[in-house]
Amino acid sequence: MKLVARTLSGGRAKSKSEVEARKIKVENQINSPQITTFVPKSKNRETMAKIKVKDTEVTILKINDEDYISLTDMIKAKDGDFFVADWLRNRNTLEYIGIWERVNNPTFNYGEFEVIKSQAGLNSFRVSVKELIENCNVISLQAKTGRYGGTYAHKDIAFEFAMWIWLLSEVEV
Repeated sequence: MKLVARTLSGGRAKSKSEVEARKIKVENQINSPQITTFVPKSKNRETMAKIKVKDTEVTILKINDEDYISLTDMIKAKDGDFFVADWLRNRNTLEYIGIWERVNNPTFNYGEFEVIKSQAGLNSFRVSVKELIENCNVISLQAKTGRYGGTYAHKDIAFEFAMWIWLLSEVEV
């Protein structure tokens, strides 16, 4: 079976190798060797690091030995008006998050998630990270407040987000 992915603009189907090549390009940009020191935080066994991507600092939180990358900082690194809420409205995004959660999260509320996902694509559909955490018990997304506040995503999810904002900026040029 040949796997393909469609572009957000409805363009031609991409082969699995093309999608993987773009993912590697994004990973290479994010996995920059310019990492600053980890700073311990007091709660939830969290540590923080900053990396520099295209002259923009991107925060990485390590929560329970897993890397969570700031989507908010990633948006700042790109020129354009991208919002996490717009990305979450996309049905493909929710499907990817749902699959990731089913594989990695034993307490994921799949039933409630399916109800939310069924609304994706409608003009009136809106969902927030907070709603997904509270209603579906997702662990792939984190919403933080305070000094290092913003929306964070597990690195697997953050790479998908990076490909989305990269693709949108390429299409808009």
